[in-house]
Amino acid sequence: MGTVSQMPRGKHRTAVDVSPTRLYVPAPTHRFGVGHFVEPEEGAMAAWRTLGSLVVALVAVGAAQAQSYSLKEDPPVDTRAKIKLTLALSGELKVQQEGKTLSLKESAVAAHEYAERVLKGGTPGLPDRAARSYQTAKVAITVNGVRTERSLRPERYLMGLERVKEALLAYSPSGPLTREELQLTEHLDTLAVSGLLPANDVKVGDIWKPANPVVQALCHFDGLTGQDLTCKLEQVKDDTATVSVTGVAGGIDLGAAVKVTVTATYRFDLKARRLVGLEWKQNEERGEGPVSPAATAEVTTTLERSVVAADEAPEVSDLALVPLPKDGAPEALTQLSQNDPNGRFELLHGREWQFVGRTPQYLVLRLMDRGEFIAQATLSPWKKLPEGKHLTGDEFKEIIAETPGWVAENVLKAEEVKATPNGNWIYQVTAEGEMEGVKALQHFYLVAGPHGEQMLVTFTMTPAQSQKLGTRDLALLSGIVFAGGGAAEKK
Repeated sequence: MGTVSQMPRGKHRTAVDVSPTRLYVPAPTHRFGVGHFVEPEEGAMAAWRTLGSLVVALVAVGAAQAQSYSLKEDPPVDTRAKIKLTLALSGELKVQQEGKTLSLKESAVAAHEYAERVLKGGTPGLPDRAARSYQTAKVAITVNGVRTERSLRPERYLMGLERVKEALLAYSPSGPLTREELQLTEHLDTLAVSGLLPANDVKVGDIWKPANPVVQALCHFDGLTGQDLTCKLEQVKDDTATVSVTGVAGGIDLGAAVKVTVTATYRFDLKARRLVGLEWKQNEERGEGPVSPAATAEVTTTLERSVVAADEAPEVSDLALVPLPKDGAPEALTQLSQNDPNGRFELLHGREWQFVGRTPQYLVLRLMDRGEFIAQATLSPWKKLPEGKHLTGDEFKEIIAETPGWVAENVLKAEEVKATPNGNWIYQVTAEGEMEGVKALQHFYLVAGPHGEQMLVTFTMTPAQSQKLGTRDLALLSGIVFAGGGAAEKK
């Protein structure tokens, strides 16, 4: 997310200066018993000794205040850490319905525990590759009084992590994640927190700025538009340095403009040479986007982090990480799985396709490319026919002509398409026209399975965006896997 500080991606998925306190040392007071007599010389010497002690004390205090501290961690490669994260969110969604704006209260609590191991370094504070093994990953979300709970399947606890185009890509070697499971991994980027540390030694009161890529990672932005976050060494006590992080950051998340105000504090253990704790408080203002409503939220994320020896984290040992690909995640593992609630089909698709909505009649996805809305895909299961049968091209065209709000002006293509790898037959009609009065280009596809299953898939976009869609419509179609039992009946 852009001029921003860390947002609790909370994401869910969207500045201070202090002058040193003046030291005041009161004059010593002495109370003598009755009859106690002090010689003038003795009083003078006592005063001199007191003054001398005071000077020494002041010098010592001044030296302590001026002391420099290194807040650098040891090289991260092969570092193993145990992580505990908690998140609390409260806010309001602003949803458009029938021309009116409805405000819906939302809240969420989340808990994550996992072991993390850095496998490959990168720019400071942003390792390129890592592994993570979850023990706990769960969230409870309440919107307008309706509570939903989600958790990560145990068979997806082991995750590979790769930083691709400034974004952290999490995947499971056991198979595709669902969209809900992916969102569970989109918590605070604990690999990036080291980027808040200063590059040079600092004194109490010193300030420094975290790098833009670190802020973008911590705020979970697709793109950063600006940030003025400032870190300040507030105090050093009992071998623990306390650092504040304050400021405002702005960015783009899923096509929506987001502004985040951050007030955070982290602790650095000077003996262990590690950042061991962080409390990240964030106020978020999110505009309406192509796949998400406008919202305001207050999010607090708490991190407890301890670096451990190899034998204390067997879940990320060399043996445990054997399932992870050595040359990066293949496309099959980075895809997401959408399962039809009625068991009619499964859809495997790229992560750039964002879930928008679902009814018993259709599933709606939108293609987002680095924050830009490209096209919408609507998948509608259709009548099942006898095995080996499907609608003809002409029958399909008749159905297209009845699409509500669509006025075709020019048919550009009407033909069979090469079958998908899973054996589905495809017929395509591409036409220009108007959708509810707006110029549009639409690709209509009839997808038929070998056992009579059928699905109508429509890709809608402005004519200017058609080149950006490329072949990603065909890639989405190749991910449709019909259930053996049957397809949906038309409503």
